[in-house]
Amino acid sequence: MVPSETALNLLEDLAAALQADGPVTVGPMFRSPGLRTGNTIVAFLAHDGSLIVKLPRERAAGLVAAGAAEPVTMGRRTMREWVAVPAGNDSRKTRDNWTGLAREALLHVLGTLPAEEQALEQEHDQKDQQHKAGQDPEPDI
Repeated sequence: MVPSETALNLLEDLAAALQADGPVTVGPMFRSPGLRTGNTIVAFLAHDGSLIVKLPRERAAGLVAAGAAEPVTMGRRTMREWVAVPAGNDSRKTRDNWTGLAREALLHVLGTLPAEEQALEQEHDQKDQQHKAGQDPEPDI
């Protein structure tokens, strides 16, 4: 399924709105139109017309828990930092929602998140590395 003309127009609006936060270009990603900064993917349109964004892990989990987004699975792997945000019935509300989330995604990939969120991301990355190395980090309590 190809994203609708409305979704494509929203994507162009997002790119224009984010230019002040960093260079953003529109182009193909995973056979879908999306946003990138340099060579890094920020967001892209899913085949069903939802916006898939890369956010800090906790933020992504919070959106999923609140029912505002769905987790993204590629193959058998659930991508912890990627969520799919559906378009709503009101294109203005969808534009506002997607713009805010795309801005968060851009700041996340540029590494300009607030220090507290960066610290949480670093902590999780360290635990992932320990787990992969066969060292069991202390469980979160």
